[in-house]
Amino acid sequence: MFNIVYITVCFQVLKRILKKCLQEADSKNMASIAFAAIGTGTLQFPRDQVASIYFNEVMSYSQRHPQASVKDVRFVLYDKDVPTIQAFQAAELTKQNSGSNVAKKATDSRRKRSGENTSSNGSSTFSPVKERTPNHLETTVGSLCFQVKPGDITKETTEAIAFISNSQLDISASGTGAAILRSGGDAIKDECSRNAPQSPGSVVITAAGKLKARYLCHIVPSDLTPIGMKACLVQCLQEAERKSISSISFPAIGTGILGVSAKSCASAMLSAILELSEQKSTSLKLIRMTIFQENMIKDIRSALEEASGAKPKEPRWRKVIGNSFKTVASVLGFGSSDDSTDISTGTQEADSRKVDLLVFAGCKEDLQGALKAVSELMKENCKQKEINHEAISSLTKEHMHRIHALELRYSIEVTVEKEVERIILNGQYEDILQVFGEIHEILHEVKRNEHERSHAEALSKDIQWKYKDGEKFENYESDINAQIELAYQQNKSSVIIMRDEEEYKISFHAMTEEDEDRNTNEVRRTDLRKGTQRRTF
Repeated sequence: MFNIVYITVCFQVLKRILKKCLQEADSKNMASIAFAAIGTGTLQFPRDQVASIYFNEVMSYSQRHPQASVKDVRFVLYDKDVPTIQAFQAAELTKQNSGSNVAKKATDSRRKRSGENTSSNGSSTFSPVKERTPNHLETTVGSLCFQVKPGDITKETTEAIAFISNSQLDISASGTGAAILRSGGDAIKDECSRNAPQSPGSVVITAAGKLKARYLCHIVPSDLTPIGMKACLVQCLQEAERKSISSISFPAIGTGILGVSAKSCASAMLSAILELSEQKSTSLKLIRMTIFQENMIKDIRSALEEASGAKPKEPRWRKVIGNSFKTVASVLGFGSSDDSTDISTGTQEADSRKVDLLVFAGCKEDLQGALKAVSELMKENCKQKEINHEAISSLTKEHMHRIHALELRYSIEVTVEKEVERIILNGQYEDILQVFGEIHEILHEVKRNEHERSHAEALSKDIQWKYKDGEKFENYESDINAQIELAYQQNKSSVIIMRDEEEYKISFHAMTEEDEDRNTNEVRRTDLRKGTQRRTF
């Protein structure tokens, strides 16, 4: 009789521990939590009862708190403890069907209320939404990565920051603009004065003063309809592309004094990104929305899931077998019956997230031992990788911006040492592997460009590019001449050059060079063997 009472009391404690952990995780806005099989070791709790309590408590908490931040619950089992594994497998079989059926009914009911077709399968060109850390969302389309994260737009380290302005470019007229002005200094205000006024629908790019970003993109909206918002965003992205910008951050455009909803803002942004992707963007790699009011992210998440065709997911539990978080046996979904996935061969996006641990211990020594074991595990999984390549010394400013965009996307540290032709990557192992491959692609591109440049330089002895200066045409200097000819040979539509310490964009379609103030000059390509030429588009 004593044993029965003892076990009953321990089970009540176990239930309270599970409930308290879920509440704490939810209060800290965590997206995932992992549990060991508490009590099945030294305490020798009946394994089948522990397993049943785990599944029941998680399902019960999910049903009582449908808006909880926790979406991913993992049960971590020691891979040599066969009886415990079998107990959890038996509990899984008991609960899986009932859990799936309950969720399916709830999902169908929600869709019926909203008028959705319950049999439809969403599809989109956007990838499924990833969540590297809580409320840090990411989706991709083509070569473009779109991120959403909470934060302060004035502290962004992307190349450019974009925001809504007015025709007079009065940067202090909005909350975002005023914050940018405070952080960036009066130099921004001076540039705005030089570029004002602007007509509705315009986008102006200026320097960013003391901010960490290089540029500011001032968007002057033509109207606040979804079509008008999208048009302004498309033009802003196109201007960033024209400037060879690789990463750009936006606040929740229009959600302040203009009264646009967060979801409408996100939908307009996604639509603009999709249009830019169809235009085959080459320089832009990362587009980010930095959200100051974190409560907006829920609506933005909804827009992202709709764009990616993803069904809104209910909280999931995962059963993980192994003495770490590496060996995944199966995934049990609280979603529809076709929502379960084998992630042993898929992405391990949850594994790369920031992890907060709630550790319960019987004494201080046990707690210190657990913390030491966790510290050793983190050291094992935080890696450093080195790249040695002769092309590193030839990386251009544009390539460095692309590498910085990778740093921002994967939250790793990249150190480029051109003098010794070395790049050092520091971060989580899975992220390092991804960035390692993308940097090698950049280096191969540099090597290929060097070969093409050598060819272009040899060819440029017979080719001379000229720009009109007043009534006559002047020759570009030899290095610029080779740069222009290389872009021409690569069938690019345009190329950015520096002449007389000013930046110019040469359009091969219009055969013009355009400075930062939009002034244009005619250019010519002269084959010294044949005469003046221009490409046919």
